[in-house]
Amino acid sequence: PHGGSTPPQRIRSVSPTYAMMEATRCQGRVTISGDVYQIDGKEVVLMGGNYVVKAQPYYPPLEVVRSNAQSMFQGAQNMAYVPPPASNGAARPVVPCVRLGAMMEAALKEKGTTVDESFKTTLEGVVKTFQEEGVYVFLDMHQDACATTNGGEGYPWWATADFQQRAGCKLEQCCCCCCFSRWCCECWPDSCRTPYITTPVYPLQPFFCLCNCLARQFGLDIQTYDQDPVPWEPYSVGSEGNPAWMNVGNASMRRNNADSVWGSKLLTTAQSQNTARRVYGSKHNDADRESFFDPF
Repeated sequence: PHGGSTPPQRIRSVSPTYAMMEATRCQGRVTISGDVYQIDGKEVVLMGGNYVVKAQPYYPPLEVVRSNAQSMFQGAQNMAYVPPPASNGAARPVVPCVRLGAMMEAALKEKGTTVDESFKTTLEGVVKTFQEEGVYVFLDMHQDACATTNGGEGYPWWATADFQQRAGCKLEQCCCCCCFSRWCCECWPDSCRTPYITTPVYPLQPFFCLCNCLARQFGLDIQTYDQDPVPWEPYSVGSEGNPAWMNVGNASMRRNNADSVWGSKLLTTAQSQNTARRVYGSKHNDADRESFFDPF
């Protein structure tokens, strides 16, 4: 019988995999050698998932992050999967990791090149918390359907608003002639311009000048919230409300980006397609490049 007040401690058997995971618990940076990942020259197998909040505040509270990280590390320890050995025959441990969203709209809340201090502090805290719990982090400059101004997220809302200020004729969407890429006739209404943002003047619409009734035949039609008298006004550029919240605050936008419909409807809107083309062509456009991409 045990005579002391402290109960006897059960001896726990430690598996080689567990021991290897503890030995690689964020001990060094992950590097790539050929087609394998390594930590301090030893091959590892990274397993994990996405950790992306696609709207403000962009990250959960740190206590939630810590709880999630602890669950991930414990799950990696308890899994039955044993990775194939390394090329030299050595065992390879499973190392938990996350693809952590670090969106430019969160970093650059205001137009300019100064990274928001609160974003920096929060991001550093989240990364440190994952590190302390043994989870590696890959930063992901995430974006879906470009920006909040067309129901997605990623690029700052002021970048698409700047594109809109220098938008050309709407005909440039379906014609490669450079004559339509600039705005020459000031007497024409703004609605004749190529749409890059969503407002009452530039309602969310199918791409390539496709009418909504025809788009409906392919499940690509844009829907609006019937209780909203001006569907695209709330949180739009130039109206009351922060455009950075338009993807979650505008009721009509939520009709088109909720659940699985965003992948078909948002990606095929004129706003999304026009913005993507403008982004990829920015290296040939001094004003576009200076607006957002320089000096990065």
